[in-house]
Amino acid sequence: MKKIFFVIFFLSFFLFTATARAAIFSIESPVTDLPLNQKITVKFYLDAQNETINAVEGKLNIPDTLQVVGISNGGSIINFWVEEQASVSDNSLAFSGIIPGGFYGKHGLLFSIDFLTTEEGSPKLSFSESTALLNDGAGTAAQTSTNDLTFNISSDITGVSGLEESVVDTTPPETFVPVVGQDVSLFDNQWFLVFSTQDKESGIAYYEVQETKSSKPGETWIRAESPYLLLDQKLNSHIFVKAVDNFGNERLIKTAGYPPLWYQNSVILVIISVGLLLALVLIIGIWRKKLKKYPLR
Repeated sequence: MKKIFFVIFFLSFFLFTATARAAIFSIESPVTDLPLNQKITVKFYLDAQNETINAVEGKLNIPDTLQVVGISNGGSIINFWVEEQASVSDNSLAFSGIIPGGFYGKHGLLFSIDFLTTEEGSPKLSFSESTALLNDGAGTAAQTSTNDLTFNISSDITGVSGLEESVVDTTPPETFVPVVGQDVSLFDNQWFLVFSTQDKESGIAYYEVQETKSSKPGETWIRAESPYLLLDQKLNSHIFVKAVDNFGNERLIKTAGYPPLWYQNSVILVIISVGLLLALVLIIGIWRKKLKKYPLR
């Protein structure tokens, strides 16, 4: 939770006050009776239960009989992911994110997952360690409950109907503004980069960062998560951030103000000031010598 509270503090100007009750994490599928080797999209929701929620965190427990083939946060109420759903580890998928301004509603989409049925049985999807924080400016934990979902997978089931058509995304992620920052509680007070955006159709797959002396990006990128520790701590490089969605569409952003212009660089300004001062002293010295040699009459 340490990381999620840092991001809440960083985004505190977005937050407003609210009341106090319970939130429900739920799971929905168009059908629960499935044949073998069937692809199914399952969606995961938050019901705020008359609360305003600005942060969520938890784990999704996934049985071996359901194989994850795709994860999307397209259309999510989460604007800033602290821990995106990257991969399944020990049969669970961790997630955490921020909702600036809070969410007040009954059917807020968190994310969706495409599964493939690989074995017969009755696999159950369930949440654990689920946390929701109130939008009260103090990060108060709300009471939470979860609704599980059980499937029936059998080779005897055929002709499944009611499944949605596949999404085709040709739109790049939304534009965004990377911010360079420095904080004593993060990276030993070194310079870092904060960035986040959304892709409402298929979701963000990953980000890449490039620091270069060239004004145009090259071929070498570093896969990155926010906050990202900058390699050039002198901030003399151009900084580019690339957001890529789950269909490969890209949004490329250059971080404004870096490298700083010569007149924004304090070191250069000091050197110029010292140089001008020395030149002034030299001119005054030459003028005095001329006055002694050729006094005014």
